[in-house]
Amino acid sequence: MRNTYLVISLFIVSICSAQDVDLLWKARAIRAQERLDSLKNLDLTKCKNAMKIAWEIMLENAFKNSSIAKVKDKELIHYHLIIYTSSDLNKYLDVSYIYNTSDKLVGFGINKLPTELRAALIVGDKRPGADNMVMVGDGKCNYCFIKTQPFDSFVLLVN
Repeated sequence: MRNTYLVISLFIVSICSAQDVDLLWKARAIRAQERLDSLKNLDLTKCKNAMKIAWEIMLENAFKNSSIAKVKDKELIHYHLIIYTSSDLNKYLDVSYIYNTSDKLVGFGINKLPTELRAALIVGDKRPGADNMVMVGDGKCNYCFIKTQPFDSFVLLVN
C-alpha cells in the first residue's frame, strides 16, 4: 500500500512539474473570469482610473477567450489574445504567443494592430524584464506584453 502512494505521488509530481502549456492557458482563463466577475458590478463612471480598468477588462476578456482563439498547426501552437478596441468588430488587436510541440515558448507576434494604436519595443530600459516588453497603446493607456512571460502582461496608464 505504501508503494502505491509513492507511485501516485511521483506521478502527480511529474504531472505538476511538466509545463503543459494548454493547462497553463486554461488556468489563466479561469483567473481572468474570476477577475472579470470581481469587476462586473463596478461603476466605471465613478472610478478614478476608469480608462485603465476598462483596458484591464478588455485584457482579461482576451485571456478568458485565449483557449478558444488557439490555433494549432503541425509544428506550432498559437495562443491569440484578441482585444476589440471599439464596437467595430474589424478593429481589434491580435497578439499571439507561439509554442512548439514540446511546449516551449518560441515566439511572440502582433498579427493585427488597429490604426488607433501604436506598438513599441522597449530597448535600453534597465528595469528587470523591460527589454522583453512590447507596449501597445494609444499614448494614454498601454498594454504591456511580456514576450517571454505571457501571463505577466498588464495595463499601464500614462499620466
